[in-house]
Amino acid sequence: MKPWVIATGSPATRERKAAHYLKVFNHDTPFRREMPEFTLAKVVCNLRNFYQQDAEMTVKLVQSLYNDKSGYAWTSEGIRLAWELSEGYAPSLGLADEKAIAKQWAALLREEVAHLLGWVKPGGRTLDKDLLKVFREWNPDIEVTSNAFTRAVQAVTGMCKTPSNSCRYWDGFHIPTADELEPSEITAA
Repeated sequence: MKPWVIATGSPATRERKAAHYLKVFNHDTPFRREMPEFTLAKVVCNLRNFYQQDAEMTVKLVQSLYNDKSGYAWTSEGIRLAWELSEGYAPSLGLADEKAIAKQWAALLREEVAHLLGWVKPGGRTLDKDLLKVFREWNPDIEVTSNAFTRAVQAVTGMCKTPSNSCRYWDGFHIPTADELEPSEITAA
């Protein structure tokens, strides 16, 4: 998984978001005024790696929206160089976009839940806590709350848990018993 996320939306939406970012970018801090090359590199990194703008669009956006506010007339060559050098760097906006990070994490969780649900057997029912326990055994590196896990199972299956005797169950599938597992699954578990 990447250490950052990208902006959400279609390419046209990301272009509009990138333009808005440049329009509201604050150039007035002393650090940004004293370190124009570093500031340009940060802005171009965000345009390339967060907003997913290509070199041509980055040059266009910087020259039309950034140069006047920054007080520097960056050339297309200078902007392209910053664009090339920013490859692989984490954009500061991609590290701070909590909403996009949450969406990416939820998608990863759903993917792992789908993998687990491909292993269960049809019929019967499963205690929600037992299914979560198996998930945690399979994915010890993923910290997940019971609520987030429930939302992921619901998203993948379209089902809701059923209450019975003060417990909550998933109906329609069960965790396979040792007799139901293939020999390769027994050694893998």
